[in-house]
Amino acid sequence: MGIIFAISTTEKERNGHENFSDREVLFLILEIDFPLRRNYTDSWHRNVWGTRIRLFIVPDDSVFRTCTIYYRVNFQQKNKNGVSMGDTRKEEAEFSLRKKYHKTIFSRFARAINTYRLVEDGDHVAVCIAQGGNGLILAKCFQEIKRHRKIDFEVDFFSFEEENNGKFIRIAEETGIPVQKLHSVDDVKNSGCNKLAVADCYEDVIEMILTGVLYRGEISTLMPKEKERDFGGIEVIRPFYLVHKQDLKEWNMEFGMVTGTKEDFSDQQEEVKRLLEEFENINPGIAANIFKSVENVNLNTVIAYHTGMGLHSFLEDYEQ
Repeated sequence: MGIIFAISTTEKERNGHENFSDREVLFLILEIDFPLRRNYTDSWHRNVWGTRIRLFIVPDDSVFRTCTIYYRVNFQQKNKNGVSMGDTRKEEAEFSLRKKYHKTIFSRFARAINTYRLVEDGDHVAVCIAQGGNGLILAKCFQEIKRHRKIDFEVDFFSFEEENNGKFIRIAEETGIPVQKLHSVDDVKNSGCNKLAVADCYEDVIEMILTGVLYRGEISTLMPKEKERDFGGIEVIRPFYLVHKQDLKEWNMEFGMVTGTKEDFSDQQEEVKRLLEEFENINPGIAANIFKSVENVNLNTVIAYHTGMGLHSFLEDYEQ
């Protein structure tokens, strides 16, 4: 790993790219060849000029003073094939899912795929990407798991036409995601896809459980997968079922995936989010227990339950 700094005494702000020669340079280049922890350098390798960092330089003669560093990071870490990684947004994003965010995002994504059998051989998955959401991360995870070749499937990436503003499409392209315009949900089915991947995550599942109990008087949740009649029988899958929202948010912010679109929540959703935060402050394990509650239902202690076939009471089998 090599990190190259231009050190300057000027305080002048810079915008865009520039050369070292257009400034007064105290030390032209300081090259650091010793290894640094990646999580310490993650926010550096952006190839951005004009960012200022304060540094005290005190060599033996003690004549130097606080300087402003204008830096360019030349991220030269190699993979096992000798290919440089981290030079583009696409490479940085992919490398992060294999390293820093492998455990918190990709492993949980892959676990949901395997646990709930969300993707199987022969599937053709459509990933719908919406600005302001987690669709871009979901798309990168699908590209990564397809690279492993453990499951033989196809994947396409779609965005509704109204989402196709310049910045959003540019971010997707720079991240290596070929986005197709989607005029309606019928376009997904017409493309040959049999599954639609959405980016609902772990906290969304918990909030749905609480919403059902508090506002609808029922025990229900988001399912890992379900067949939607509204989508012409296409199966909706939720590969981020086990991924935490905070980890997705950090990845979004680190790689510039935040497009500025604000999520709109109903009053009920806001109230549930607030209650969940209060529960977590009381006991950090409460959220996990709420999630587990719908995986560990004891029907012997349930008064009644209903399915598509009708309502069933505990009295039906009480005398048996």
